Amino acid sequence: MNLQEQRQLIADNNAFKEQVLNNIDTGIVTYNLNLKITSWNAKAIDVLGLSPNQVDNLQDSSLLNELFLQYKVGSERKDDSTIPYIWEVNEGTQQKLISYRVVQMYDSQERQTGYLLSMNDETEKKKLERKLNSQEKMHALGQLVAGVAHEIRNPLTSIKTFIDLLPKKYDQPKFRASIIDHLPAEVGRLNKIVIDLLDYSRPRPPKKERYNSINELTSLLSFLQITIENKQIVLEQSVEGDLVFYIDPQQIRQVLLNLMLNAIDAVEKTEEKKITVKIEKEHANTGKITITDTGIGIRKEDINRIFEPFYTNKEKGIGLGLSVSYKLVKENNGDIQVDSHPSQGTKFTVLLPLFETEGEER
Repeated sequence: MNLQEQRQLIADNNAFKEQVLNNIDTGIVTYNLNLKITSWNAKAIDVLGLSPNQVDNLQDSSLLNELFLQYKVGSERKDDSTIPYIWEVNEGTQQKLISYRVVQMYDSQERQTGYLLSMNDETEKKKLERKLNSQEKMHALGQLVAGVAHEIRNPLTSIKTFIDLLPKKYDQPKFRASIIDHLPAEVGRLNKIVIDLLDYSRPRPPKKERYNSINELTSLLSFLQITIENKQIVLEQSVEGDLVFYIDPQQIRQVLLNLMLNAIDAVEKTEEKKITVKIEKEHANTGKITITDTGIGIRKEDINRIFEPFYTNKEKGIGLGLSVSYKLVKENNGDIQVDSHPSQGTKFTVLLPLFETEGEER
């Protein structure tokens, strides 16, 4: 290859590199070891918000100097260089968010030759994220309000009906007996809605302690034993005796009670009435509680909604039990999963942290 061909090859390579740099969607600025700017692309000028006549003064850009200063502060703290920094720029009444990284550049012999600064304007992306988050919150709030209104309206309608009939039928013994029978139940339903709603919206912080799985299961099942026997349900249980959880016992008891009551309801109208409860170790630091029933199951389109507030398929259900359970499990650093098919039953799996002998703080 003669000298002319070598020059042409170098020119072609430079043209190729320049086209690539000026057509990528990331701003690039390179520095030598003395922190003098050696090159930049068009996107960098755009991200920095500079006009064409300001390009020659790029070296004096206060924003670039500030970005590099923040990089030096982060490197001295030995921050992870793979995570972009975020820098907020206030331009009058406007705010700009720039994500950037600085990496060291080396030659073929692994000698450092300078630095490469890459940056992106995240302003519109962050605005869109905030807008979507706001819309999701408003949607969730709308669902919550609609659910509260729907659930409260039913008992209020019953109470109003009795009140409207009171002047005409008060002297009738059967009517008075009906009031005594129904009104307390409707008031109790209203009270339960309010209590469940408060549990959902403002759960108290968990008071974690070491807790033996056998004690919790024995206490819970003895509480439900009469109901299980009356409904002729077969109950099977399997427990690893040496498991000690690190949880809030009262909160997790509420979770298990909700799941057990759901399982009892699910098998009530099926030919095979069976509930299986297992408590075992999942991993070294995690215990697993599974409650499996042979009930009616859950439709595929409903699976992703069962933890939503006020979503229920029960005629008299409020739809907060699973929502509250989900929040309580998360508060206890756990997870709750569901596997179900129509007419084939349902399995709920609750994963919870085990007590560590090194210390209770997590």
